[in-house]
Amino acid sequence: MKKLIVFVPLLTALAASQAMATTVEMSVKGSVVPTSCTPSLSNGGEVDYGEFKVEDLVSFELPEQILDLSVVCSGNAQIGITAVDNVGGAEKIGGAHFGMGTHKALPIGSYSMVFESADIDSTAHSPLVSNDAGANWAPQSSVSLHNSATDPDFILSFGNSGAPASGTLLNATMKIQGSINPNLEFNDIIDLAGSSTIEIKYL
Repeated sequence: MKKLIVFVPLLTALAASQAMATTVEMSVKGSVVPTSCTPSLSNGGEVDYGEFKVEDLVSFELPEQILDLSVVCSGNAQIGITAVDNVGGAEKIGGAHFGMGTHKALPIGSYSMVFESADIDSTAHSPLVSNDAGANWAPQSSVSLHNSATDPDFILSFGNSGAPASGTLLNATMKIQGSINPNLEFNDIIDLAGSSTIEIKYL
């Protein structure tokens, strides 16, 4: 009987020791998110020539207009700029010309969007052009956006070392240079109806 009395406290002590060996789990969570960039244009992206007479134009050229392009990124990013003609039917031939619609089956005219420089994080940079979807870049003093529908490998960017610069804020002046088709019949009202979508590409 004494042996039984000795063993019972020992077994109870072992059980208590095992109960103290508890565990707790930890986890590692999070999400890797890509840098995102948001473009905006001054004046809501609208160029309005108002009402004018064709006799007031010089060689059917429209007065140059200006829009300011701003691109804000959530982190350092190398970006390119492309554009798509939403209307088509440009009167001038070439990928750098965008359409203004038609009037009596004739193209009304065309316009180009021209860049000469850009500030990236407050540092001036020159235009760069790639005609092979970003594989190679060439510096230019002035660059017109090309219609991606006809020139899908064209990209505009900005940099001073032969490669696109990275940053979080890009500010650039875009010149809109338009002209009217001289072959139109100017005996009634003709409404200009150009529209383009500017797209930011991550390089």
